[in-house]
Amino acid sequence: MSKKKSSQKNKKGKTNNSVATSTGISGTPDWIYILGVLLITVISFLPVKDAGFVNWDDQEYVTENPYIQDVNASNITTIFLSGIHPDYPDGIASNYHPFTFLTLMANFAMTGMDASSYHWTNLFFHLLNTILLWQFLRLLFGKKHVLLISIGALIFAIHPMHVESVAWISERKDVLFAMFYLLGLNHYVRHKQGAAGSMIPVYLYFIGSLLSKPSAVVFPLILVLLDYFLDDSFDLMKQVKKAPFFILSVIFGLITISIQTEAVGDLSKYSFIQKIMFGSYGSVYYVLNYLVPSKLATFHPYPGAETIPWFISMAPLALLVLIAAVFIARKNKWVILGIGFYFANILLTLQFIQVGPSLVSDRYTYVSYIGLIVITLHLLHRYIFAEDARLASLKIPLLCGLGLWLAYFSVKSYQQTQTWENGQVLWSTVLKKFPGSTFALRGRGSYHMREQQFEQALIDFQAADQLQDDHYDTKLKLGLVHRNLKSYDKALSYLNEALEIDPDDSDAYNNRGNVYFNLKQFDKALEDYRMSLEKDPEYIEGHANMGAYHFTMKDYTKSAESYTQAIKYGPGKASSYLNRSVTYLYSKDYAESLADVDRYLRMKPEDPNAHYYGALALENLKRYPEAKTYVERALRYRPTDKNYNDTQQRILNSMSQK
Repeated sequence: MSKKKSSQKNKKGKTNNSVATSTGISGTPDWIYILGVLLITVISFLPVKDAGFVNWDDQEYVTENPYIQDVNASNITTIFLSGIHPDYPDGIASNYHPFTFLTLMANFAMTGMDASSYHWTNLFFHLLNTILLWQFLRLLFGKKHVLLISIGALIFAIHPMHVESVAWISERKDVLFAMFYLLGLNHYVRHKQGAAGSMIPVYLYFIGSLLSKPSAVVFPLILVLLDYFLDDSFDLMKQVKKAPFFILSVIFGLITISIQTEAVGDLSKYSFIQKIMFGSYGSVYYVLNYLVPSKLATFHPYPGAETIPWFISMAPLALLVLIAAVFIARKNKWVILGIGFYFANILLTLQFIQVGPSLVSDRYTYVSYIGLIVITLHLLHRYIFAEDARLASLKIPLLCGLGLWLAYFSVKSYQQTQTWENGQVLWSTVLKKFPGSTFALRGRGSYHMREQQFEQALIDFQAADQLQDDHYDTKLKLGLVHRNLKSYDKALSYLNEALEIDPDDSDAYNNRGNVYFNLKQFDKALEDYRMSLEKDPEYIEGHANMGAYHFTMKDYTKSAESYTQAIKYGPGKASSYLNRSVTYLYSKDYAESLADVDRYLRMKPEDPNAHYYGALALENLKRYPEAKTYVERALRYRPTDKNYNDTQQRILNSMSQK
């Protein structure tokens, strides 16, 4: 392909790298191709219609994120300042991507907690990215190669390794940053080819990408790579003009590092050589899974330091082979563009330094695979679409192989999308592939706890404890499970073990206090609640449980104050509003009680108790028609509840007397 460059000059006098041979079907309009790609993509991702929220980051991004649940200036300001202002040092969800949260805020404003709308929005952005990639490939290969570039767009659209970026609500940042990224690349190439004048849109798209996900910091490197590809030379002085791009990358990179300090894992148990193995393994793993996606999983645990598998041990050698192959093909600009694009976008995610608990992650391929797609299309043109009589006998079998490859992608993507139905399916799928993963066992156990399936949760946490008997979180969760099963002695035993592992963590003190509270040992409960707040004055659960303690002691003023503190530090925790509303009911502050009920219902609209408490507040405010509406909503969920029915009858009597 590199030998068949067109001699046509573009408007800036540069050689056009596109090829002259048409690979489309004569007379077929371009929109038919892209429509076909989009239709296949929608079918491949159709299971998102049944997908819900999962207990892996979706809490921080949506279900317990107060900043997206109300469109107002204060929340928008917090979203943009979090992580870059001294008053908001930690970021939201341990990252800085305000544009991502703005789109989630828009989702919530339109559909509340309807998980399907978030999934469909992710898919919409993915389809848009597919169109943008189609345009990018068209700029590189030439508009005559509509079939070739449509194949490239289809590979991107239905590759099973991209399912995680699309079907996981929390990965909205992936599809959003890629949209701005591709818009910027498209405009830049058009600018280089003389079809677009100003560079200002490229800067704006780059900033939009950075504000969606910090991974966009490598964008300037891709511009340098495109200069080399499009200009047939490398002009250092031209690259100096890109200084503003690199300055922006450094700024956003420093912001990310400052926020994600706690996200960097502990690799101290691994040797330097083993760390090299992990990084090398990732770079090769992603290439192999581009060709044949296998053992797809949303989580890949690190191996034990003493049990490194042979294929990870050999990864540095495999990487050297890959580098040697690139060196041999270094005169082929398509290969250099593709490999450079791939490594520039994947490098920061390779686990030479551990970031997060997963050895490799499918989502890191969302943009980086564009480089491998470019190489694939180059090879397809050379061996399938080229007008070379010597290759004529290979075309039919190669085309059949290509069709089977794409069909395999579609089927695997459909299957992989189904794993995002809920936390139970998600973690069970991981455990089928990695049955010894304590992270996945804790994840599934936590899902069961949220669903109040405590017996199932106990099985998972006990299994995790047997595999790793010194893990703080496992001991803590076992204490929580036994408390809910009313096995208070066992609960205290596990919580004491947790405190031996980490004596400075507030959670264990707080939960041990809850056990003492259940045992009606209120003095010991109060002591533990105070200790939890001593360890962390902004600890939400500690303030909430202090509120429960004061309520039990019938000190409603202090109870309301404690719940107010809990709300101050955790405005996304719905239960604090509901509990404070009950406290206000008992203190006869009915207007405030109603206000808290309404705040709670914006987050949990189907809770019958909240509607019931709202009815009681409105009844005492003598706003009987509204009270009737609230109690009717409560009865819609629990039609046989005696308290609800008695309250409804009392309200109806008051209305008739009035």
